[in-house]
Amino acid sequence: MKKKYSFQILTIIVIISVAGVVASQLRWLDVAWELSYEREQHRINLAIHKSADQLIMLQNAQLPDTLPANKRKEYIARLLNTSTVDSVLQNNMQALGLTQPYSFALVTEESGHIIAGTHDAEQLKTNPDFLVSLSSNVKPYPLLLLVNMDIRPGIILNRIKLWLLVSLILIGVIFTSFIRTVIFLRKEKRITREKMDFVKNLIHEYKTPIATINMASDILIKEHRESQDNKLMRYLGIIRDENLRLRQLVEKLMGMAVIDRAELTLSQEQVDLHHLIRRATEIMSLQFEQANAKVEINLMADSSMIYADPVHIVHVLTNILDNAMKYSDLDPQVYISTDNDSKNKIHMEICDNGVGIPPEQQKQIFNQFYRGAQHVKQGKSGFGLGLYYVKTMIEQHDGRVHIQSVPEQGTCFSVFLPIIN
Repeated sequence: MKKKYSFQILTIIVIISVAGVVASQLRWLDVAWELSYEREQHRINLAIHKSADQLIMLQNAQLPDTLPANKRKEYIARLLNTSTVDSVLQNNMQALGLTQPYSFALVTEESGHIIAGTHDAEQLKTNPDFLVSLSSNVKPYPLLLLVNMDIRPGIILNRIKLWLLVSLILIGVIFTSFIRTVIFLRKEKRITREKMDFVKNLIHEYKTPIATINMASDILIKEHRESQDNKLMRYLGIIRDENLRLRQLVEKLMGMAVIDRAELTLSQEQVDLHHLIRRATEIMSLQFEQANAKVEINLMADSSMIYADPVHIVHVLTNILDNAMKYSDLDPQVYISTDNDSKNKIHMEICDNGVGIPPEQQKQIFNQFYRGAQHVKQGKSGFGLGLYYVKTMIEQHDGRVHIQSVPEQGTCFSVFLPIIN
């Protein structure tokens, strides 16, 4: 169930991340467009100012010093005629690579009288794109040069086409990769679901012959209990024990199949954890006897009522106890205790004197299918599912579990579960 939610959350995060990358690319394109537009405006402004400087120099060079003030306007109108101003502007525009059409007007600063200009010069006086003064400090005559020049989108687009192309390619790659990844994950999820359904059905099929073998072996043992044929009783005992172990493995696999499909439904009820601990030790009593194990139980918790699924909690306890029996070079010694040293929780500790777990493996010990080096070295059977099941079940009950282990000295499992106040 948690895995399902985790996958959904991860999917949402990935979608948000992809959307963020796309949005950032679009923002960069917008910034590139603005910068290119400002650059184009700067180039136009530069060409106009350069033209203004040249027109001022032309005034200074050709305007006579002795010319009466009332004749200056007429003289300047002849000197800075439409053809002259247009020629200066055109030369400076072309020098900077500006080829788009423009219009201009040369007007007096005080009266707004048009000295020179294109056919739409009158309109320029109301809202010009660019305005620059032509007043000379040497021979001042207050003139203004007004210019309109549209910045065509095609020009800007041409300047940023490389960035645009790269951005569109990146956005396309991101979208394509994301869609293909989603399709691949959905396909893998479907295949995994089909495999798990197959395993689940296969396990169900195993349960019937296992139950039949168990019943048949129990009947045979009862019938031959007083028999003197020790060899027969030994073989019957082996059949019963191995069938019991096979049933436990099948139950573990069934539990993992249910968890991985997020189909787990806990049948929770108010139950005494101390009662479940005693029940688990009773189930393991035969294994304790065969392993010559010494089990000490010290249940000190004052509050031991929890809201839990008793079947799964008992399976958790038997898994931990089974590991204590399995990984011990000496006669196993197991210590089980409880206390209420954590607020609103019961603390259960199961310690053994086994071979222990190396520090580098302790972080992986709860991973699904993980089998430690000691496990493989000793040739112990199993699928690496036991402790994964333990951790998953404890977390499903809003609890937590961790281990403390010292190689060659033993391992302690600490389990914390919320209590009913």
